[in-house]
Amino acid sequence: MSHTPGPWYCTASSPEGFVYSSDHELIMPWSPLLSDERKMANARLIAAAPELYTQLVGVRNYLQMLSAPTHTQGEQFFSALQMINALLAKIEGQ
Repeated sequence: MSHTPGPWYCTASSPEGFVYSSDHELIMPWSPLLSDERKMANARLIAAAPELYTQLVGVRNYLQMLSAPTHTQGEQFFSALQMINALLAKIEGQ
């Protein structure tokens, strides 16, 4: 994996940016063009990215198990699994 490992956190008290790694590495600098409310909303979403990725991988793995031929809901799970795989591919740069 090539992104900075989580957890990440956001803060409004830094002059350089809003989202940092647990090692205090700047992940996302702030934009002076956005309102403080918008900056913090974006920062919270971006700070949650590593956890969202981890949880999405877990859900995908669970759906893969449920979409096995022995389960009757396989088609619904397969559709959800395709969407998750597409999102993971986008995140992973594939």
